[in-house]
Amino acid sequence: MPDSNGRGGFLSSFRRHHISNAMAKGFFENTLSADDKMFVVRHLLGRCGRCSERMLRVGAEVGVLAASERDDFRILNLQSPEIGTRRILGIAQWAILQGVPDRRIPFLDEHPEFHHLGLYERLTEVSRLEARRQPRKAMEAANLAFAVARHIKVPEDLRNDYMATASALLGNASRLAADFAGAEMALNAAWELREDGTADPLVDALIYRYEGALYAELGRYHEAEQARNNALIEYTHAGDEHLQGRTLLSLAATASYHDPAKAIGYLGRASALYDPSVEPFLDWCARHIEIWSLNEMGRPETALQLLEDSRELYNQFGYSDLWVRLRGYWIEARIAFNLGKVAEAEKILKMLFHDLDEEGNHPVELTLIAVDLLQAVSVQEGRQDDILAFSEMLLPLLRNLGLHDQGRAVMLLLRNRLLKGVIDNVRWKTLKTYFRVNWHSPLPVEPKVG
Repeated sequence: MPDSNGRGGFLSSFRRHHISNAMAKGFFENTLSADDKMFVVRHLLGRCGRCSERMLRVGAEVGVLAASERDDFRILNLQSPEIGTRRILGIAQWAILQGVPDRRIPFLDEHPEFHHLGLYERLTEVSRLEARRQPRKAMEAANLAFAVARHIKVPEDLRNDYMATASALLGNASRLAADFAGAEMALNAAWELREDGTADPLVDALIYRYEGALYAELGRYHEAEQARNNALIEYTHAGDEHLQGRTLLSLAATASYHDPAKAIGYLGRASALYDPSVEPFLDWCARHIEIWSLNEMGRPETALQLLEDSRELYNQFGYSDLWVRLRGYWIEARIAFNLGKVAEAEKILKMLFHDLDEEGNHPVELTLIAVDLLQAVSVQEGRQDDILAFSEMLLPLLRNLGLHDQGRAVMLLLRNRLLKGVIDNVRWKTLKTYFRVNWHSPLPVEPKVG
């Protein structure tokens, strides 16, 4: 609709008094001009109650401000209007922080108007949402949340809970960025802070869950299971069945690599607990774990049928999430290989390897897919030249990704063995387990390739 000057669009920043519905919607959908966006941010910082309520209502309508009361703190629900206002303010201040080119933590320390729960909640939310897609961004958001928490005016034990949660989120994001030493340090810091916290079971459970994820990434499956079972106990104390189910899905995901029958058992327990209306993504997680486990159990036909029946789920969540697309293509290749369609498996794995190499954020997956691709090439007759060419490209790449000397030596021995003959399925399984379990920490003695 034209404005009073007869032009389309919004009023200039000099003539506005409040935020309109259209402007609020444009802010959440990221369609505003830089001038309009700056007006919204500045107006919200002025704490206009009328416009804060409008932003809260429009944000809920477009789905950006869906209530979330899981894991860290019971923050939204239907409590006082102040909670919605502080959440809007946090979103606006996060937009401002992204415009600060560097030294964001000193900037936070110097601006007391940023020291409130609304910004803390927004930063922890960003860290969770970005962990899979952009782990470095998630790490930064968690660090900023920690910086905000230090200044929040609440009792010290509650402040320690806030900082412990931020530190646990940093540990999870560091793990996904393959910074395993940093992840361990952040989780240890979370436990230290929790010692002087409120003993909130949700805080303890979150740390246990992320600790279990780190152990699983490092191939320490027994410790991963123990940590996640501790998380289950804490979520039981908190009375949160949904997060119990979520944790059981994590247990199933890890078990699917080394004990797929056990993974199926975990899935059965999880399905009775988690609530897909709270996290629809978990339906995809459960389905993918089941498909992977069936294929690992030697039932590729059943796995393929379930995969075909689940295309809509994969498309729904994979459209904007590389992590989901990666796993969809990967399981498709592994099923094709088990069905004897080796050339098809090789084609998919080549595409995956190329995409991940270019993307550069998933070194562990890249290494495991490289081993699958070597197997697909090696079982085809007359492919010695291809094995040699791929290996020559792969070895320096693995060095740059951070694979230790033992792992690269194993890969070199594998290449030499493949050029001389064929490795049977039992040895292939041993090798794949080695790279999954020992990508980060080498064995005391190098494994035999064949």
